[in-house]
Amino acid sequence: MKIALVGNMNNIFFSLLRYFLDLDVKSDLYMFSNESRHFLPESDTYQIEKYKANIFTLNIPNSAKGCLGNIQEIKDIFNTYDIVIGCGIMPCIARRINRKLDIFIPYGDAFEYTTIFKSKIIYWPILKYITYQQSKAIKLNVKYIAIIGINNITKDAISRLKVDTKTIKYFSPMVYNREITLDDKSLDQYINIMKSYKLVVFSHTRHFWKNLHEKHHKIDSGKGLDKLIKGFAKYITEVENANGLLVFFNYGKDVQESKKLISKYNIDNNVLWI
Repeated sequence: MKIALVGNMNNIFFSLLRYFLDLDVKSDLYMFSNESRHFLPESDTYQIEKYKANIFTLNIPNSAKGCLGNIQEIKDIFNTYDIVIGCGIMPCIARRINRKLDIFIPYGDAFEYTTIFKSKIIYWPILKYITYQQSKAIKLNVKYIAIIGINNITKDAISRLKVDTKTIKYFSPMVYNREITLDDKSLDQYINIMKSYKLVVFSHTRHFWKNLHEKHHKIDSGKGLDKLIKGFAKYITEVENANGLLVFFNYGKDVQESKKLISKYNIDNNVLWI
């Protein structure tokens, strides 16, 4: 059996690749040409050399444009695999190359590219065509839809697309827990600091909750770190003998905004930045 994983949102498929390889299953990861820098495999492993032979980049982006490009190369590639697992625009691409997408793992609650998204009016016919093709592909060209969590948005998408009971709930292994870390003294330093607190709240989320949120479908960009800071501050100030530590990565557009909020609530001494 040979498996192709297409796309790498949140490095989930790179995690799957490593688990498959550990099971001696022949597997390869194909990334779209426009993957975000923090979703590249080298951002998620200290051992990238070990996996380079199994990682490739397609000459198409994960976008409406990706479904309109040259498909011959894609067809030749994926015809060599027994199972193809994809996210993003991959259902539309699978339909164009006339093959089934064995498993679709959407990263969007409403199933990406199935609703008309805002853009310049001159692109409207193209976007309408893409959403039609993607919606039709999910219904007719996908064998299984593996959903990480089912909420009302997802239920509405299932109803709107009229997909049948091939939809299954699935808990994605976002973290590959067999990674060998480097001998980094700073890690020991951070761990020792955390051990000295009764309660540690550890957030790996990037700081993106204020800037440009008006253009996002969720007012806090789905991160909610401002709420976490306010709630943690409430715990520190209202609980007697509170001994808590909030751990953040120094990462994201709103790091400075988060630091301002932390200072406003006077909990700087209870926050560790990594």
